[in-house]
Amino acid sequence: IALHAAWMVGLIVSAFGGRPGMVNGATGAFAAIIGTFIPSAGTGNNGEHVELLFPSVIFAGFLMLLVSATRLSRFITLLPAPVMIGFCNGLAIVIGLAQLHPFKDAETHHWKTGGEMAWMLTICITSMLIMEFLPKLPLKILKVVPSSLIAVLWAILVEFVIVRPTGSRTDVI
Repeated sequence: IALHAAWMVGLIVSAFGGRPGMVNGATGAFAAIIGTFIPSAGTGNNGEHVELLFPSVIFAGFLMLLVSATRLSRFITLLPAPVMIGFCNGLAIVIGLAQLHPFKDAETHHWKTGGEMAWMLTICITSMLIMEFLPKLPLKILKVVPSSLIAVLWAILVEFVIVRPTGSRTDVI
């Protein structure tokens, strides 16, 4: 639910202006925070009071419009730089830790082991390397096609051409 709310916020923000970094930053923080509003009801189920999520997101939007209309946003300059950096670092930790759940066993909540973990780490590390270093190659096609899309296609290719035919399976894809 939080991811659906985040992409909708990202779509609205990008449609009405702003910078690409603002869209990515806002939706990432939004997904991390909104996800904590609703208690977990198990895999594939909605938590209790999920119907309150939409009005709370709309209300937050109205508060943002109110702050903008009254020009209260200028007071953000009073916030010291270390506070902003600390907030961003804390948010990065929360978002980063939220990405680790596929590496844990759903029943025992312990780290996975063996071949599955090895394949998951291989796919993860090679995808990160593709996203980091592929744009630096001097090929025109790499300036048009996003490296993140190439990394996703690489992960799918490895999963279905190498991992699954050998009898293994990962939770990455």
